[in-house]
Amino acid sequence: DSYLKNIESIQRQSDRILARKLYSQPLYLRNFFELGAEEIREVPEIQDEAAMKVIGDICPTFILYCADDHWAEIRFLHSIKEAQSAKRLPENIHMECMEHLVHAFIVKPEMVTQVVDFVIRSVASVKTSSMVRKVMDEQKEIPIFQSKL
Repeated sequence: DSYLKNIESIQRQSDRILARKLYSQPLYLRNFFELGAEEIREVPEIQDEAAMKVIGDICPTFILYCADDHWAEIRFLHSIKEAQSAKRLPENIHMECMEHLVHAFIVKPEMVTQVVDFVIRSVASVKTSSMVRKVMDEQKEIPIFQSKL
């Protein structure tokens, strides 16, 4: 309890009780470690420009970086900007770096609001371009799920 209160800054006792209940469940711990192990295995060495181009050609993309993140390193922000300057990636890939943000922001209540603000600003800034409208119209014509009943 002292660690959660003093180190992790979880001030409300009810929140600390919830945290202890969560991390004391075997399934929660297993999932936590599996996710961590998978993230470690999948840390890319280079930016996948082909995938970024496909996504960027279809819709605006917003990426939020943490300055000291080992999974989505800030060098990727710089490589995307460089690829945009060289016209290898579309300009509708937007990036922002929050210096104080950490990868595990979701467990830091003081950081969640800033990420939510980023998401709201990003969504609000999107203007429905002709490309987005075209893709959306095409998707309306494609049956995603067909019942066999």
